[in-house]
Amino acid sequence: HWATPYIAAAEKAGIVKGEGNGIFNPSGKVTRAAMATMLVNAYKLQSTTNHNDQVRFEDLKGHWGEKHANILIDLKISNGTENGWQP
Repeated sequence: HWATPYIAAAEKAGIVKGEGNGIFNPSGKVTRAAMATMLVNAYKLQSTTNHNDQVRFEDLKGHWGEKHANILIDLKISNGTENGWQP
């Protein structure tokens, strides 16, 4: 695939990890949760808010991308939709 060297570089930099199994799908769709994870990892973004007792969007609760999505929400980089955050 034409993106293989770029994906390898992003993986080496700790920006991406694949679809939970180390396998990449460069032709697949990027979800909001995946994009949040890439942005947080690429720019080393952090939040000063503790989210342990706080649920902003029910569809994020327990989702693998919850932590990274909440960082973007705290920093006002991202917000929800009429139907939740839609990870």
